[in-house]
Amino acid sequence: MRGSSWKYRDDYSNAAPLKALMTATPMTAQQHTALLQKRIERRRNLETAKELKAAADDNLW
Repeated sequence: MRGSSWKYRDDYSNAAPLKALMTATPMTAQQHTALLQKRIERRRNLETAKELKAAADDNLW
């Protein structure tokens, strides 16, 4: 049986040194807000597209 990280076993392309990860500056509140707003906007657009597709599938004419 495979472990929980089996799909990442051979993927070292995005590995960063631990020191670089631990010394990176944290995200500012403005960056965090912008990130959340983009995520919410993408989710709403996806939900709207799903609703439009469902409405189009229901309307055969």
